[in-house]
Amino acid sequence: MDAVRPAVVGSWTLLVDTLLHRCESRLKAVEGEHIDRTPDTADSQDSPTTDVVARDPYEAIIRDARAAFVESMSAGSAFASLVAAAGLTIDEAEVFAAVCAVEVDPSRQRVVGRLADDRSRQRLSLSWLATLFGPDHLGPNAVSPDSPLVVAGLVEVNAAATWASRTVGPAERVTWHLVGDDSLDPLLPLDLEIVFASQTDADDNDDDSGDDDLLLIVGADPARRLDMATARLAGNAFLTVSPPHEPEAWRAVVREATISRAGIILRLRDDLPPDARYWIERTPHLVWGISCPTQLPIESLPRRPWREIHAASPHVLPAEVAAAFPDGSADELAERRITAHQLRMIVSASAGVGGPRSALRRLASGPIEKLARRIRPGLTWADLVLPPEAETQIRELTERYRHRRLVHDTWGARAYPSPGVVALFAGPSGTGKTTAAEVVAGELGVDMFKIDLSSVVSKYIGETEKNLEELFSTAESGDMVLCFDEADSLLGKRSEVSDARDRYANLEVSYLLQRMETYEGFVVLTTNMQSNIDQAFLRRIHGRVSFPTPGPAERELIWRRSLADVPTQDLDLTFLAQRFDLVGGSIRNAALNGAFLAATAGVALSTEIALLGLKREFQKQGRLITRELFGEWYPIVSKG
Repeated sequence: MDAVRPAVVGSWTLLVDTLLHRCESRLKAVEGEHIDRTPDTADSQDSPTTDVVARDPYEAIIRDARAAFVESMSAGSAFASLVAAAGLTIDEAEVFAAVCAVEVDPSRQRVVGRLADDRSRQRLSLSWLATLFGPDHLGPNAVSPDSPLVVAGLVEVNAAATWASRTVGPAERVTWHLVGDDSLDPLLPLDLEIVFASQTDADDNDDDSGDDDLLLIVGADPARRLDMATARLAGNAFLTVSPPHEPEAWRAVVREATISRAGIILRLRDDLPPDARYWIERTPHLVWGISCPTQLPIESLPRRPWREIHAASPHVLPAEVAAAFPDGSADELAERRITAHQLRMIVSASAGVGGPRSALRRLASGPIEKLARRIRPGLTWADLVLPPEAETQIRELTERYRHRRLVHDTWGARAYPSPGVVALFAGPSGTGKTTAAEVVAGELGVDMFKIDLSSVVSKYIGETEKNLEELFSTAESGDMVLCFDEADSLLGKRSEVSDARDRYANLEVSYLLQRMETYEGFVVLTTNMQSNIDQAFLRRIHGRVSFPTPGPAERELIWRRSLADVPTQDLDLTFLAQRFDLVGGSIRNAALNGAFLAATAGVALSTEIALLGLKREFQKQGRLITRELFGEWYPIVSKG
């Protein structure tokens, strides 16, 4: 061989160099006898003659090199660590050493080219592996399809036309590792994360923690499952990833776990895919964790010894919040029903969004905004114009929600079925139902989300329930008011089942009723047609508030508040309130119409201009402009 310094030098390469020297020496001896054949182009009987082999001056040297090679496996080199991690036999390790040593050094590649009588050949072929190691060695069988080297993704065998001409080399990630670069494999799935063993365990009483090779972790919260997996599985580092879809990605994950001596934790949403079972069964040298929300069918599990454990409750305790925010900035989160996974996201986002409370609101609002419209409350009790009894009911419901933890948790009053509040606001359109819901949200200091039923209700069977579950599950973590406007369209009376659509529509209503019972937040449902609401729902609400059409006194107050800062002159609000029977929403629209007309004319708002604003509101509603209604103002209003 040329006296070129190898890229990777170690006692594990000495054996490879010695074997290559022997093969080259034999080839020269054969050529001296005018035998011009190579293992890639000749049958086994055409290899160097028995007489030449019998005169083997390398026997003692190779024996010493093999002893040095075995000793080097305990030296702690990158190569020795890979051999141990993959659980290779000494024969497999020698073949691995050969393909790696040739890969990283040009001088060895030139020897391979001379042996193959092909200067472009830079890797060992299967037939040359057989010649290099002899008949009493695994040789090419060490890189068969089911061999540990191939299964672990450490070596690659090209798909040449014939078996003898197939060449073998290490995976690119292995080569970089051997030369000292541990950059992650670019073939790894993008959702792969590296995590380390938990310092604490949700169940400290288990004496078997840290010893499992295949563990099934079941639970509702992914953070709890991950903590349990890293605490119970053998090892200190883990790759957590969703099951890949491509074989190359699977090989990259297994290879990375082998190189880094890490376990693999699969994140499942439902069942274990067949390819996941296949890879788990083929890699007994790796530690595996299977994280799943629900128990997996036994028939789908790998044929390896396994154990199943259940993660702790998904919801965090006050002590966990205090540990995450020791400065006390998140003490109020202890009163929220947040999960361990959500707490982790709050911790990571709090600095970027202005603190833990803002992070909680951002966390909860993100997914909901696909199904609902966020309303940041800007109204107060002063903006409500309601009969005293209705306002008192709304205040009582607000205080019930505010003090739910005191009554249920501290005092121990049973929450049946949950400490949440469900209120029905019923009345004609424009009487202030949505306004009242916004006032409640403002009083509680939270956001309100107005649910767009068109985005929730789907024509596809099961999609409505899926959307509702996503909505309630996400909202449960944050403190917010959910407002279902015109809820009678979803909570209407269940009909007799005459076809499949009726049956599934009834299921949607039933699901919503059951889900609202267990929801721990504040829900407001508004309806213009209270008689259409299913009676089963009325039994599940905590309060029903009627919003009547306002009387003359209430209408005048609404007029005044709607025009609070608008310049006026000769404006008779008492006349407008007594003469025109309108709901609050229509009054606000008419007042706004009048204000724009006055601004266009460059004058203060007068009764005459306010009546013209009323005319536009009447026209929008399709109501007639009559002399009986407008009286002495009719000629002016009719002419505009």
